[in-house]
Amino acid sequence: AALQRYLRPTPLDGPGEVVVGDAADPRFARGRATMAKADGVPVFIRRDSSGAVTALRPTCTHQGCPLKLEAGHLACACHGGKFSLDGVPVQGPPKVPLQTLPAVVRQGKLVVTLGPDDV
Repeated sequence: AALQRYLRPTPLDGPGEVVVGDAADPRFARGRATMAKADGVPVFIRRDSSGAVTALRPTCTHQGCPLKLEAGHLACACHGGKFSLDGVPVQGPPKVPLQTLPAVVRQGKLVVTLGPDDV
C-alpha cells in the first residue's frame, strides 16, 4: 500500500489559472512591461495602451536560459539572443518566438494560466 502512490501515474493538469497581482498595480499599468511571478514561476507581462495583457514565458527558445528585461527588449545572457517585447527573436541564435501564456484581467486581478510544465 505504501508503494501505491509511486506506481500510479501523476496527473498532468498543472497549476491552471494563477493570480499574478492586482491589475491596478503600477507595474501592470497600460503601456508598461515587467517581470513578475505567477505561483513562483517567472512570467513577462506587457499591457498595451488599450489595456490588453500579454504574458510570455521568459525562457530563451535557443537553449532555455532565463531572459532579463532590458531597455525595449528581453535579453539572454547565455548567447546574446534578444527578443522584442512581443516575444519575436530579433538578434542572436534564437529562431523561435517565446511561448505565450493565456492572460486576462478578471475582477480587478491579473490572471495567467500556467501549464503542467510550469510546476
